Amino acid sequence: MSTVAPSLRRLTVPASLLLLLAAAVAWVGVVLVARHMGSMTATMGLGIGPFVAVWALMMAVMMLPSVTPFASLYTRMFTEKR
Repeated sequence: MSTVAPSLRRLTVPASLLLLLAAAVAWVGVVLVARHMGSMTATMGLGIGPFVAVWALMMAVMMLPSVTPFASLYTRMFTEKR
């Protein structure tokens, strides 16, 4: 037996269906766009220099948000113990 109140269930079912419909429409759009994309080489058609620069930028963008809180906490702890 469900413990969710009937009034809450009436609100979540349409919202869930709308979300699933939006996801299905988005996937159809992705499939339609991806059909016309060509395949790329391993370096995305770039030379080694530009590829390394783009790769380093991508790694910084992905990794810095997760490393920053830890590094901040570590430096505060390190300076407080001196």
